[in-house]
Order: sequence, then structure tokens, then C-alpha cells
Amino acid sequence: MFKTTKILFLIDGLRLGGKERRILELLKGLKNKKDIEIYVISLIDQIDYKEFYNLNINIKYLIKKDLGL
Repeated sequence: MFKTTKILFLIDGLRLGGKERRILELLKGLKNKKDIEIYVISLIDQIDYKEFYNLNINIKYLIKKDLGL
């Protein structure tokens, strides 16, 4: 019996850029693993990489202005 590993990603957002593209590739790779649950929290609600939606990863938004940052 395998134990499920849960991974939480806290990201600024998925705007166009190098680090965002790398995160997306990491998410794609981890999504194929059956023993890993992925959670994403984004500090803005902008996602420029439409293929993120194809991954069916649950994302929650924690908007910076709501935090007073």
C-alpha cells in the first residue's frame, strides 16, 4: 500500500515568464504520479498558461490586496 504525498505550491501567479513556465512543467510531471496530491495557492488570479486548466489541478486564490500587501 502506497502512502499519498501531498504537495502545496504557493505561487505569485502563472503569468508569462520563465519561472512560471518551469512551475507548469513541474506540475505536469507531478500530475502523472498516482501517489501525489497537488494543491496550488496563487497570490493573483491571472493565469496566462491555458494548459494549466487541462491539468485539472484545484487552485485557490489568496489575493495580495486582500492581505494588505
